[in-house]
Amino acid sequence: MCEPVMLEDYWFQLLFCGTKGPTPKKLSKQERIASRQRQIALGKNTTGYRRYRELVPVRLHGRKEHPVTPRAESNCSKRSWDSMYRQWRQRLHHYDETTLWDYIRDK
Repeated sequence: MCEPVMLEDYWFQLLFCGTKGPTPKKLSKQERIASRQRQIALGKNTTGYRRYRELVPVRLHGRKEHPVTPRAESNCSKRSWDSMYRQWRQRLHHYDETTLWDYIRDK
């Protein structure tokens, strides 16, 4: 009953054949690193990252309470990378509207 169908029949295939469409392309190591570097560049281009760099001295970078930029070259699964990236971005959001007074008061 469920034979290969054209792309325009995607919904039919999804609903009645139980498949989720075409499988994603397997990225090479260089493509994966380039993709991760683009994601990191987006995160570093935010207000939160700029304020973090202004407020937190370099000697304190890398501590548990501060966001740590994930390494694009790390050999981990997509799920693991997405988790690290998401945590980093969420921690950067703490600095979106932070003033120097807020930072000193929280210490």
